[in-house]
Amino acid sequence: MITGKTQPLQLAARILTPENLDMFRQQPFNSYGWTILDRWAVQEPEALKALQEQGEIVLFDRVLQQQELEQETILNNKEARDKGLTPMEVLAMEGIPTQLAAGA
Repeated sequence: MITGKTQPLQLAARILTPENLDMFRQQPFNSYGWTILDRWAVQEPEALKALQEQGEIVLFDRVLQQQELEQETILNNKEARDKGLTPMEVLAMEGIPTQLAAGA
């Protein structure tokens, strides 16, 4: 269980190499991508490690695709956000898979 506030990529740092973390700290990645990586590091650490082992390009592509999907979905649902739904609730409402294994 995670308690307290964490820094972006703090949880992903337990799984990813320093070189890959540096890559994700740069554009085109942003806070959405960092949240995704931290989520996967907590919920699916072995799957994230396996994805990393497939190579930097595969990892980069998978995270970027998920970031674009989640960011677009969340930003396009202003009304739901205005009603107080969390980003995860918006994604669930729209049927967007958030698990790493779901997009593999």
